[in-house]
Amino acid sequence: MPRGFHYGRTQLRQYTAQYKKLPAYELRALLSLPLGNYRLVDNTSSTPIELKEKDNGIRFISLVNSKLEIKLITCKRSVSTKLYLTCPYCKTKRQHLYRSGNEYACRTCLNLYYASQSERNQDRLARRIRKQRKAIWGNIDNINNLTESAQWFPKPKNKHWAKFEYDRALLLDLEKKYWMLAEIQIKKLFSI
Repeated sequence: MPRGFHYGRTQLRQYTAQYKKLPAYELRALLSLPLGNYRLVDNTSSTPIELKEKDNGIRFISLVNSKLEIKLITCKRSVSTKLYLTCPYCKTKRQHLYRSGNEYACRTCLNLYYASQSERNQDRLARRIRKQRKAIWGNIDNINNLTESAQWFPKPKNKHWAKFEYDRALLLDLEKKYWMLAEIQIKKLFSI
């Protein structure tokens, strides 16, 4: 089942996966390009933009059909220089902006949620189990099949027995919790 599946209820939340994302790192080249007109191109469309610079040296882009400005702000707090986009509505620094119609805004302004925020406990446990299985065994057969117990998977090469036994014990505990929740759901489903 897809994340955020609503089991027959009407969907009230909008999710980030439903919108085109504009990541800040894709606009890094605009910091060194000359000022002028450019296009933001994705798989389905291209948006004309104009690159401008204020007196204090801060660059910003403005959509040709809109009066909103998206500032390109660099931050030198860590070893590397990180680029942020400012949301044109709430003026906060963001790593991503989402496209809604012909405008861009942050997740908060568009009232968007991540799909994992709508998962039930059983779905969260299943995702955690699959993640830990991949961390221990990589991509072997039946790694995502939760009906197969991790108890029967072989020890990976180049892994110490003590660490393997510890990781597997944690994983088996998660699987036990998952099957307790699944058993309740199966009983409800089949009226046992």
